[in-house]
Amino acid sequence: DNQKKYYKSAKAYAEKALQANSNSSEANFVMSVALGRVALLSSGDEKIRAIKDIKTYAEKSIRLDPSNFKGYHVLGKWHYEVSNLSSVERWLVKVTFGELPDASLDDAIRNYEKSKQLNPGFLLNYLELAKPYQRKDKDAKAVELLEAMLKLPDLTSDDATIRKEGQKLLKGYK
Repeated sequence: DNQKKYYKSAKAYAEKALQANSNSSEANFVMSVALGRVALLSSGDEKIRAIKDIKTYAEKSIRLDPSNFKGYHVLGKWHYEVSNLSSVERWLVKVTFGELPDASLDDAIRNYEKSKQLNPGFLLNYLELAKPYQRKDKDAKAVELLEAMLKLPDLTSDDATIRKEGQKLLKGYK
């Protein structure tokens, strides 16, 4: 509940940033993250409503700044998560919006790889990129990414936690 309140506050701040400058790549990226975090902690209608908006904001952040590695990362996460929706969730999205936006593991990988190309030191991207490779039965590639991630230096306060999760995944993939 505390996390959900925090992310809803982030969404409110992102809305203010977009009101100030709707053509800011960073403001659009932040909105996509805030909506994504709320969606990951939600279920039902709230999660479904966020699906199209997350993609829209992430794509706009990239369109405004093609070097925005974070926008590509969010788009990769969007493709990964939407490709993981249950049949009930897919049906609800279709009923709500008329059509489920296309999403695939290949598109997730393509966007994560672009993010990695733009910023090879972004640890979270390695962790998230390993997941669709593993789901596509490319365990060797997933292991390679996680091992590379473990060799990178910590650049953010979250990197130690990300590294621990990567070590845990690595044990499961080997």
